[in-house]
Amino acid sequence: MPGHYRESGAAVMACLTLPGREPTLAAPATGRDPASSNACPGRGEATLDAPAPLAIHLLGGFRVAVQGRVVPADAWRQRRAAAIVKLLALAPAHRLHRDQLLETLWPELDPEAAANNLRVAIHRARRRLEAEGAPDSSFLLRDGDVLILAPADVVWIDVTAFTGALGRAWMTEEPAASREALDLYPGDLLLEDLYEDWAADRRAELRTSYLTLLSRLAQLHEQRGELDRALAAMQRLTAAEPLDEAAHAMQIRLFARTGDSRQAELQYERLAALLDRELGAEPEPATRELIIAIREGRFAPDAPPLASHPPRQPIEVRSDAPSSAPPGSLPAPLGELIGRARAVAELRRLLANHRLVTLTGPAGVGKTRRALALANAIA
Repeated sequence: MPGHYRESGAAVMACLTLPGREPTLAAPATGRDPASSNACPGRGEATLDAPAPLAIHLLGGFRVAVQGRVVPADAWRQRRAAAIVKLLALAPAHRLHRDQLLETLWPELDPEAAANNLRVAIHRARRRLEAEGAPDSSFLLRDGDVLILAPADVVWIDVTAFTGALGRAWMTEEPAASREALDLYPGDLLLEDLYEDWAADRRAELRTSYLTLLSRLAQLHEQRGELDRALAAMQRLTAAEPLDEAAHAMQIRLFARTGDSRQAELQYERLAALLDRELGAEPEPATRELIIAIREGRFAPDAPPLASHPPRQPIEVRSDAPSSAPPGSLPAPLGELIGRARAVAELRRLLANHRLVTLTGPAGVGKTRRALALANAIA
């Protein structure tokens, strides 16, 4: 299936969130869970004085708390009532036109029947929240034909906290910032909705961001000579993505750097067996050369890390603008790309798993610039 990269709120396949494009909410600066008034003490940061009026967890499973009181899971037996809360929590500014909800949740029904279902589902969702102490009509508000989850200053959502911490992590080379962001990702988005199309795109987006940041954390630790911590990060990555050969290759290299050639050999054997069993394939030539060098004593501990395996298909950048560049060459970069490191890293991960990655979004949001940054990075 082709991968897609999102530049706006539109839903596309295997999306990625661009830095600075997530709606800004009144979430705590630390990104801690405000469903509890004693959030993550002992980290040298001030704890929250009071729980958020409305806290919604979507990563690792769906959970809602009103003033710190968790709504019981069985209160969401009506899946469409829960789906409305989830969709609004994921939407830009946490608001959606009624037609978007109707088309997403009841595409097979005629407009009148779908609209009736929507009214019933909204009523049930409000009742669930009010049963836990929410003031009447404080959440799930209407503004004409637009449904609003809640005023921005009373809602906290873990996805927003994660993406905010993610952006901060890519702005510094301090590993602590990456660890803080990773700690806010307890699991993939809405695991109970694995077969809902409306959740699949954002799930792939957030997972890609999480895995890419794990890889970056390992690189940051390695640059500091903290090889054990680098190995721990890569082990988390291969546990989450067992077929990521580049992550296995980095573990092999890190084991060799610590002088543990036996573990390097075992890691290679695990990789080879896994690829054969799952894909009927062998490790890439670069990975095979790495283990041969280790076996023969030719491995240089200070050698630079292996780059991620490039995609097997050539990359083509198309543009309708006239160019004086020779045929087949890349156009000149259009200027500095803000947030380039993260954008390129996440796109490279998508390219490693998809034959085609399509950048979509309205004119002027930077699709061509990102495509050129990626093409120049791997050229």
